[in-house]
Amino acid sequence: MENSVFHFEMEVLGSGFEHAVLNILLNDECVYTKHIEYNEVNKTRYDFKWDGFDSNGEYVSKKFNNGKLHAEFTARLDGVEHVAYTDTYNLSYKQVKWVDVAINKNNKEIDIELWVNLTDGGRSGVYPLHGLLNAFHPADEVTLTDRKKAGGKEPIMGGATKKYKELLDLALKGIERYWSRNSKNGKGIHHNGVAYQVSTTPQNRKTESMNSIPLIYNTNGERKRSGNTGDSYPDSTNLDALALIVPDGIIQNITYNVGYIKQNDRFLWRTEYDATQEFMETAAHEIGHEILQAYSGTRNSWEHKGTSTFLSQEIKPLPDGEKYPAKGEIDLMKYYHSWFDSSGNYIDEDYNRIIAAEEDVKGLIWLTKLRIKKSN
Repeated sequence: MENSVFHFEMEVLGSGFEHAVLNILLNDECVYTKHIEYNEVNKTRYDFKWDGFDSNGEYVSKKFNNGKLHAEFTARLDGVEHVAYTDTYNLSYKQVKWVDVAINKNNKEIDIELWVNLTDGGRSGVYPLHGLLNAFHPADEVTLTDRKKAGGKEPIMGGATKKYKELLDLALKGIERYWSRNSKNGKGIHHNGVAYQVSTTPQNRKTESMNSIPLIYNTNGERKRSGNTGDSYPDSTNLDALALIVPDGIIQNITYNVGYIKQNDRFLWRTEYDATQEFMETAAHEIGHEILQAYSGTRNSWEHKGTSTFLSQEIKPLPDGEKYPAKGEIDLMKYYHSWFDSSGNYIDEDYNRIIAAEEDVKGLIWLTKLRIKKSN
């Protein structure tokens, strides 16, 4: 059972009161005050529902996490004050520990902090050989004929053009861009008919964060597919728990594919610009898998909201799949049927239209719901 408010109840005895004050204390600090006149009282009981917003109209979820909440009633009658206290309740995040939210209902703004764990997954296809993922000499893989077929006079990349910290910065920027719905992209979300601007800021840390995902630099070889099976959550399948056995970098990775990349049995030249745009969007998409998984289940996540198959991750053919939208929003988390032309090449994506759907951003906010337990 879910409740959208804290419910306080006061019983009025004897002759009632002339005036009363309700103070709500979070971690022994008064965060909200309500003045009560006797004519507001319904017979012998006063009910008050509090939505968690403080006296300044702000709700900050991390103040509630691992916090203690109680209310204090002070009533005055004939110049004498009487004080009563509610029980104290322990509060903690119920769903996940990797997202915090701050809502300002006066400014209609929502700030989300998203805690990710993006690690260094190494480099593939560069000098010097680095990590298990690099098992070939780049010059042996990309021949002069391959380069000519790719239409390029570009030299083979001998060293990585992006270090881990640069990839991390791009990934965080991508998550911020595609998981925000605000004036920067002309979007927002709506609650009870009111529009809110949402800004998402990802932070990288190892503890109390999402499941770890390595960032990999790849060139001079096969295109490496990114993926994220997420963590294990209680839902209709146990396959997410089994997927945790697979080492990071096999399925779980976000890869920056640049330079000579082999796709559909031929090499293509991918510029830094194209690689960067794709990587930022891919980072946001892969992080989104665990968000979907946590709020709507593993099947909805792995099936890309019904647009792909469950395990093979293939785009569903029409009419079950969805066509690439000709206009309007492009859902960050969906697979679309017409991403490839007749030759199997990618159709250029309109990155300005790609965005996390309103329902998914709302789901991310919902993940900050609280567990409330009476203190002993």
